[in-house]
Order: sequence, then C-alpha cells, then structure tokens
Amino acid sequence: MAAKVSIITATFNDGAFIESCADSVLNQEYSQWEWLICDNGSTDNSSSFLAALSDERIKVIRSEENLGVSAGRNMALKQSAGEYICFLDGDDILPKRSVAARMELFDSDNSIEFVDGAVRSFQGNVERIVDSYMPNPIGPLVSDLLSLKGNVFVGNTWMIKCVEGKKYQFDDSISHGEELLFYTSLARSGRYAFTKEEVLYYRRHKNSAMANLVALGNGYLRVYSALKHFEHVSKNDLEQYRVKARSIMVRSFLKRFQPLNALSSFFQFSKI
Repeated sequence: MAAKVSIITATFNDGAFIESCADSVLNQEYSQWEWLICDNGSTDNSSSFLAALSDERIKVIRSEENLGVSAGRNMALKQSAGEYICFLDGDDILPKRSVAARMELFDSDNSIEFVDGAVRSFQGNVERIVDSYMPNPIGPLVSDLLSLKGNVFVGNTWMIKCVEGKKYQFDDSISHGEELLFYTSLARSGRYAFTKEEVLYYRRHKNSAMANLVALGNGYLRVYSALKHFEHVSKNDLEQYRVKARSIMVRSFLKRFQPLNALSSFFQFSKI
C-alpha cells in the first residue's frame, strides 16, 4: 500500500520519550502513512530502539552527528514519498485520529492545501494538561502567520498537501523560528483549514525553544532577514512581525528580570 502521508521526525537523544512517540504513530486510525525518522547522532538508547522497529512503513535515517532539527527534517523530506507531509518531534505524541482527522478535511475539499488542528500541551503524563490551543484564523494566511498571535501557528501542527513547484525544505541555518519561516514560504498560495480535534500532544519541558531567549531573539532576527526576500510578504506584514517579535523578546527578558537584555532587544529590533 503506497503511503499517502509522510510523517517526518528529527530526533536527538529522545530515549525517554521515543517509545511513546512510536506507539502513537503505530496506533494511528489512518494507516496509509510512512514514518521517516532522522536519528540525529543520538548517543542514548534512541538508536537501538529505532533499529528494532520492524514495521515496513518506518524508515530510519542515521546521521553520525547532530546536524540540527532543520537539517534532520530536510534529510527525511528528501526521501519522503507521501502526497501529504506532517511533522512530529521525538518527544511528542500523535492522538489516535491525528492523521485521520486532517485527511478527512483534505478529502472533503480539493482546494485545501494546509490542515491544522487543536493541540494539548502537557508535562510528564499526557493527562497533566498545561494548556490547550485551537486555531482561529481571522485574516489572510500570511498576515495571520506573521502577526505571531497564534491564530494559525503554534508549531509543527500543519499537515501539508505537496504541490508541484513548491520547495519543501527548512532553512537549516536557523535554529529558532525555522518552522514559522517554513510555513510562510509555502503560504504564498493555498487554502488553510483546521479540525477541532486534537492533532498533537505537545510535551513541555526545560529544553523548549523559549528556554534560550538569546537564541530565540537571534532566530527572530534571522527570520526577519529571510522574510524581506519573500515577494508574497507585504511591507505591512513584515512590520507587524518586527514589532510583535520585539514585544515578545522585551517582555520575555523582563519576566526573567533581565532589563539590560530587554533594552538590548528593543534596540536590536528597532534598528532593523
């Protein structure tokens, strides 16, 4: 049976979580998938666990070093054969109907190119809910993305229909904000839709992107530089992104009682 959906994972030392992640993929209600996993030079038990997986729909790509999430995803994307793609981190979990719920929307309307869904954030046990998210599109897709309000973007929750002529590749020079840049690069055309069903259980822990504010700020700045070259990004959308990113960084540093870093971020984003 040919795969219709390619699930893409880049993992590094997710040994404590990769089994529950794999179980969630194997238990999907929708069965026409392939799971491409880039093992990004893991040094824990991840590699041995992945090597023991026997399902023919699973392909493990081994890198001898940690190339980063974006490069790992790109390696998997190059070998993907699905008509649709979605992403899953090695420490997260797919609800049983994650793929099915999104595919049902695609099957209902051929004009849809992106399908999002609800998200549950948790710590430790899936039932220990930290918060939840529901998409709420209010305007043009690119404007909603670059508003950074979370209307249509909370992370790698989109399933994407592969369209001829579009390039499905992450900028591997960016370690924070690369997902936003990836989605924005694709959103120059195509209709966005979402299901109210949960499509991702997102694990919160200390290693999240928000934990490293300096790297996050640098990521926002590099994304801004890349966005300037996108013809489908208007000056208003670019300015909206700059102002919102500046606000996020200033408030984040102030919450950490780092006023000098907050001031530095304000001037960094004001002069670009």
